[in-house]
Amino acid sequence: MATIHSLPSELLLEVLELAASNEKHLAFLALVCRQWTAPAQRLLFQSVRIDDAREARAWLACPARTTHTTTTLTLGDGLDEQTGSDVLDSCPDLLRLNLEIPYLKGGGYHRLTRVHLKGLKALLLMYPEDFPVVADRPIPQSVVHLSVWADNNLSTSQIQNILLPSQDSLKVLELHLARHLPTLAGFATFFSSVPFSHVRSLVLGRSYAYREWPALTKSLPSLTSLEIRVHQNTEGVTVVGACATPTLETLSFTESYLWEDDIDELGRIIKLSNLEGLRRLNLLDTPKEAFDGPAVGGLALLEECEKRGIVVYCKCGYL
Repeated sequence: MATIHSLPSELLLEVLELAASNEKHLAFLALVCRQWTAPAQRLLFQSVRIDDAREARAWLACPARTTHTTTTLTLGDGLDEQTGSDVLDSCPDLLRLNLEIPYLKGGGYHRLTRVHLKGLKALLLMYPEDFPVVADRPIPQSVVHLSVWADNNLSTSQIQNILLPSQDSLKVLELHLARHLPTLAGFATFFSSVPFSHVRSLVLGRSYAYREWPALTKSLPSLTSLEIRVHQNTEGVTVVGACATPTLETLSFTESYLWEDDIDELGRIIKLSNLEGLRRLNLLDTPKEAFDGPAVGGLALLEECEKRGIVVYCKCGYL
């Protein structure tokens, strides 16, 4: 009879990936038996987070890291630039890099332009509020997914310096900007003058600069997916109508509970705006009960979506 010990290595890898919900579980699974050690360690080393110098020293001294491939690396804000650079040098096969430290003023960020990181596909940059912005180095041209978290202000020229080399490669852009900053206007101004024709997915988080949203979305001619990650209010829903483009196929509200008035407004927008291509509406933090109440807004929204062939997903599944 077949047992888990007789599974092919590829299937065992998938079983362990499903069984382990975090790094601690994977570390325990690696100790169960010899057969599980290699696949569990392979999963454990695929994604690594290092927050301080102690963790960095342990990582650099670990002999097992040289026999496994790390594709995702997160450097936390407890690292200094030199230590972070040493860790970065130890991961030549990175596909995703998350920089949560102010890593933009010296040699650490300069490592991104080296040949051994030319395969990098996803990059997260954070600009802390108390750190002076220095954005004079471009992201690698290989990056297709860029996330920018800014608690500080970025000028249009700094945005240009960061993004211009990725004009022909960038496909997914996430902007998580502090609500009081004019940075979003800088992005909109830049994109209006330098079209990023390949960006297909845009995520807007934290920023409440609603007036800048339409200019930003209209300057991305290939946009097919728009995700709003803002604790919702009706103004945020209303401005979505001005963001509508014929190419948009998926519209998502995450981290947002839509109330009855919001749902009513969203139904009106879908009915009247330029959303002929919309096929999926994700309201993932809105419970199904919001559509079952006495208000007619939810029913009107569902009826309009059904008429247009739009599938609506909420917290409990699709409607």
